[in-house]
Amino acid sequence: MLGRAGSNSVLIPYSSVAGVFTLIRLWQHLGPNTYTFWGGTLFLVFVLSGVGFNVLYGMICVEFLHVAIGGSFVGAMIPFTIALWNAELPGPTDVDSGEVIKGVVGYVTSLLSGRKDDAGYGGLSENTSLV
Repeated sequence: MLGRAGSNSVLIPYSSVAGVFTLIRLWQHLGPNTYTFWGGTLFLVFVLSGVGFNVLYGMICVEFLHVAIGGSFVGAMIPFTIALWNAELPGPTDVDSGEVIKGVVGYVTSLLSGRKDDAGYGGLSENTSLV
């Protein structure tokens, strides 16, 4: 089946899975805190209600339901934005950014020079010079 009906039957399951992944990413990767949890959850609720209104529109063909369809998808951005506003910065990590930069520079240096150190790639040691 082609056209609008075909695209709805194919894309709605993919969109539903994407909504669940968006909920998890908002909650776990930007928090986890109460704002990111409820922002992600309400985002998913609004999006799935838009899908429900779309299915209802397909059954009864009342054009006014486009207000509810569009309103639910636009309304989903409100809790999404609140979750983004309340995202937390990541905590301190065990890896110093200076050490990461040294490792990357050492790796690039080893690729350019063809030499390897004890770790298997060109690192910055006493015997290694970038000049």
